[in-house]
Amino acid sequence: MPLLVYEGRWHLLFTHRSDKLLEHGGQVSFPGGAREKTDPNMQFTALRETQEEIGVEAKDVRVYGDLGVMPIVTGYMVSLVVGQIPWPYELTPNPDEVESVFICPLHWLADPDHRTIRYRSFAGREFPIIFFDQFEGYQLWGATAQMTINLMEALGII
Repeated sequence: MPLLVYEGRWHLLFTHRSDKLLEHGGQVSFPGGAREKTDPNMQFTALRETQEEIGVEAKDVRVYGDLGVMPIVTGYMVSLVVGQIPWPYELTPNPDEVESVFICPLHWLADPDHRTIRYRSFAGREFPIIFFDQFEGYQLWGATAQMTINLMEALGII
């Protein structure tokens, strides 16, 4: 979960996943992916995936820690690693995985007027899903929205 300071305010960096991806294509997410057998831990995985997806080198990330593991409705267990990247930073999105990258101010995300709960069906069950209003044309919802809420709760801003 890449944090950064832009114009004196904290922001989160998100990716808009390529439509070419089979899973979660076209969705807003954080950089990340599956742990490889050679990865010593999930922090290493998060840093490796961030470099592979958007070109941020591990040495440039100040890792603050993690928020534990979050199960998501599609069956994945996601480790939430939080770190700060310097800004501005010359990003190099991998076009096979990332359509675009954007940043969003934490104060905007923390405003309850910018989010709603909707119910969606998955595997024959109804689940409450967080949807944020569109921000600069991007729709943050679902697991990434819940991860964002978890971070803001941990930071004490909501």
